[in-house]
Amino acid sequence: MEDDFAELHNILVELDFLRATFINVLQKYQANPHLHIRRAAAEGIVVLDKYRELYKALTVCVAAVVLHPAYKWEYFEVAVDNL
Repeated sequence: MEDDFAELHNILVELDFLRATFINVLQKYQANPHLHIRRAAAEGIVVLDKYRELYKALTVCVAAVVLHPAYKWEYFEVAVDNL
């Protein structure tokens, strides 16, 4: 996330990172009376899921992740297990 531009193979990874962060916020504030924090995190997850599905629908984006030496198909196998 330090780059000044987005690379195709990083977008999905960053969306998953942000989603995990929102899930952690939901868990952290589960018993907290601050409803607005939980609501904002839940809405963030909905938006990220929407864009993640749009991104996965683009074959070129999936190919960019699969062809990247650090991720390959293993990224999708691990990501499916963590959903």
